[in-house]
Parts: sequence; structure tokens; C-alpha cells
Amino acid sequence: RADRGDEAAFEQWIKTFSTNTECYNHDAHNALAWGVQHSLQSDDQPQSLKFAYVAVEALKGSYSELVPHLMQWLFLVVSYETMEDDRGLFALCNALGLASDLTDQIIHLQLRFDKGRVLVAEWCRDDAELFPLLYTVYLKVWAWLTFTASRWLTFGISARIAISSIVFGIEAYTAWLLEQGRVSKYYLRGAKYLTIEVKQLLAVVAFSSWVADSQLKLLFEDNRLLRILDDLDQELTVEMQYVLEYPEEMLAFVAPFVGLSIGRLRHMIIHSAWVQAAFFRERLRLARQSPWSDARKDPDVLIAELKGMEEPPAEINMSKCWELVQLGDESTVRSFQRNLNNMPWTSEVV
Repeated sequence: RADRGDEAAFEQWIKTFSTNTECYNHDAHNALAWGVQHSLQSDDQPQSLKFAYVAVEALKGSYSELVPHLMQWLFLVVSYETMEDDRGLFALCNALGLASDLTDQIIHLQLRFDKGRVLVAEWCRDDAELFPLLYTVYLKVWAWLTFTASRWLTFGISARIAISSIVFGIEAYTAWLLEQGRVSKYYLRGAKYLTIEVKQLLAVVAFSSWVADSQLKLLFEDNRLLRILDDLDQELTVEMQYVLEYPEEMLAFVAPFVGLSIGRLRHMIIHSAWVQAAFFRERLRLARQSPWSDARKDPDVLIAELKGMEEPPAEINMSKCWELVQLGDESTVRSFQRNLNNMPWTSEVV
């Protein structure tokens, strides 16, 4: 602290504010990592993550090998069986983040994969456009991204694309291709890394990462966390409720492919989501403490509160604000409050 006897030094000291916070984007990634780690409770998670990378990149790299033979495979494996209730299938499409037009096509077809067969509704039997439509649907499902375990939203999306591909039969199709010996094994042999452990990892990430993704999405739109704090809270509540209400009929489509019972799969997904939510709640506590909480107040209210205090607040920045108000310099306090309110809570080059 500068001595008041040196006016220039004192003015520089009292008008210099310093605070910091961790990057909330990194927090979002760490929340997902902690959630998955606590949910799976496995010692080979790094290996599973590596295998997930290999498998997804192998399928992505094999795209040109997969497409030419798809129609022939569909002719061999399509069967007709009408579902009495397709609400579980609709919920699955939504939980996997499939586009609305793709979801509509899947529901129209009642598309499923079970015991080596691609199942569609009985009313599709005489549809001349059935196989072209199926072909289009599969190409849309295989919309693989470059796999990444980074914090920038793509991990959850990559997992959802992988699970979408799995539940609609990608493993059976790649096995058929390799058995026929019609394709290069250079990339496609990497699909063997879709082990049960890898698929469980992908499933937990796919269905629980909506919690972390919702926070990242808002921050990408506006990283001034104090301005969107209420929105972050609301999204956290909404996404947690969404995950908690996954219907059993939806999970029944996924559980057999990942070697889990419906109950166990639900438990692992919810466990991961709760850990993510708790992680975020803990991080957001900082935004409700001084000086961040003071930045969200109406400027006139803050000034009035500081004027009414007999002693300076304990927090150093607000202590300076109190002293400035006593000296009659309200403009510096308002400027500090405005800058703090506009401060990004993410890593940013300035």
C-alpha cells in the first residue's frame, strides 16, 4: 500500500485493481472429465480414451470404403417389423443430437438395428424409395468429426456421433466388409478398438455431456460470465433435469450395445451428470462473492452501500472502492464495476 504522503504513488495504488479467476471453458472440460472418471470408476480410462480416438478416426478415415458397399449390405440385412410405440426412438434421436430432418426420417422408417438386422416398419415394404432413403439416413448418421478430447464442445459431439453409428449397426457393417475382403484394412481394422469399455465411455460422454456442453455453448456466445450468470444457472438446471428424465425405452436401444443393463447405464449417465453439475456449482460460487457479486449490483446501489459503511470491506478491491467513495471519487468506482462486469471468464488473447 502506498503512503498518502506520496500523492502520485497513492493515486496509482488506489486506482489499480487486480483480480483473477480460472478459465470457465477449462472448468467445463474438467467437469466432464471428472464426471466420466467418477462414473466409470475404471483404472484403464486413459487406454479407453486412446482406443476411442483410434476407433473413431478409423471409421472417419474409412468413409470412402464404407459408402460404395452400403446399399448392397442394406439389401441383405433389412427386415420389416413395426413398432407399437416409437417414443423411445424419438427420445434417442433427440438425446444423440440428431438434426430434426434426420430424426423425422428415422421415425418415419422406425429404423433400428437388432441381432444383425436393420429393422424398418412394415409399411416401408412396398416403398420404392426405401433403400435410397436408408442410404441417405446412414450417410447422415456417419457425420464424423475429427475426434478430439479437447474442451471445445467436440468431445460430446464426437461421442454422440459414435453412439449413433453403433446403435444403427456400424459394427456389423464393418465386420461384413472385412469378411467380404472388398475393402482396404488400412483404416477399417481400427474399428476393432470399439471394445465394450470404449463403448461404455462413449455412451456416458454422449448422454451426460449435455450438462457441460450447455455451459460452453453460452460462453461461446458471451464469455462475460457475470452477464450470463443467471442463464448458466438455468441451463444447468434444465440440462440436469433432461438427463434425469431419460426414458427407459430410450436407454433400452443403447444398453445392449455397450454391455450394460438399462439400470446400470442410467446410473452411470446420471452419476456423471451430477458430478459435472456439482463441479459447476462450486465454480459459480466465486461469482457470488466479492468483488464479483458487487459488480452485478446497480451502480447507484453499490455507491450508496459503500457510503453507508463505517469500515472498509475485507476484499482489497472493494476496500479501495470504499476509500475512493469517501474521497468523493465515484467515477473510478463506477468504471471499475463496469470493467469487472464486462470481464471475460475464459482464456482470451488481448
